[in-house]
Amino acid sequence: MLGMIRTAYAYRGFIFSSVRNDIVMRFARSRLGALWTFIHPLSQVLIYTVILANVLSARMPGVSGQYDYALYLLAGFVPWALFSEVLQRSVGVFIEFGPLMQKVVLPKICLPIIVALTALWNSLVMTGLTLIAYVLVGRHPSLLDLLWLVALLGITAVFATGLGLIFGILNVFFRDVGQVVPIVLQFLFWLTPIVYAVSIIPEEYRHWFEYNPLATLVEAYHAVLLFDTPPDIGGLAIVAMIGVVSLALSLVLLRRANQDMVDVL
Repeated sequence: MLGMIRTAYAYRGFIFSSVRNDIVMRFARSRLGALWTFIHPLSQVLIYTVILANVLSARMPGVSGQYDYALYLLAGFVPWALFSEVLQRSVGVFIEFGPLMQKVVLPKICLPIIVALTALWNSLVMTGLTLIAYVLVGRHPSLLDLLWLVALLGITAVFATGLGLIFGILNVFFRDVGQVVPIVLQFLFWLTPIVYAVSIIPEEYRHWFEYNPLATLVEAYHAVLLFDTPPDIGGLAIVAMIGVVSLALSLVLLRRANQDMVDVL
C-alpha cells in the first residue's frame, strides 16, 4: 500500500497534467466553461423546486422561506454530485484506459486519483457557486461553516473513491457491475434525503437512514449550510472510517489484481 502511495507521488506530474487536460477538454469550445458544472445540477434544483416546493417545504421544519427549499436542494446536490461523479467514472476507468495500459507502463493507482481530483475540482466550483447563491439571498456562511465544508468535501471524496475503486476493479472481471451501478445510484438518490427531509418519513422507517452513509453526509451539508449548526460528528466519524477502510481494501484488491487486470483488458 505504501508502495502505491510512493508510486502515485512519483507520477504526480502525470496526474496533475491529466486532471488539467480533463478539465480543459471537458469545456473546450464552450462559452460558459466551468459554469456547466453548476448549470446541470441547478436545472435539477429548479425542476424539483417547481414540482415539489409547495408539497414538501411546508412539511419540513426550518425550510419555509421563499428560497429555503431551493437552498436545501443545493446543499444536498453538492455531496451527491461529487459522490455520483466519482463512483460512475471510477467504475469504467480501467476499461476506458485499458488500451493505454497495454501499450504504456502506467501505474493503475494514478487513474482513480485522476478521477477523484477532477471530480473534486468540479465539486469545488459547484460549492463556490452554491455559496454565492446563499449570499445573494441573504445567508452568509461563517468561517467555521467553510472549514466544515472543506472537511465534508474531503470525507465525501474519500468515501466515493474507496467504493468507486472497488467497483472499478470488479467491473474489469464482471462487466455487469458497470450496468448495475447506475441503477443502484438511481435508487440511492431517492433513499437519501436530498429532495426531502428525514422528518417527513414515518417514524417507524426513519431508523433505516442510519444505514445509509450518504444520508449522514447530506444531512451534514444541510446542517452546515442551511441550519448553521454543527453536523453529527459521531455519524461523520463512522462515514470517514468506512471511507478509509473501503479505500484501503480497494488498494489491496488493486495490488492483487494488478497483472490479471492487464490480461483481461
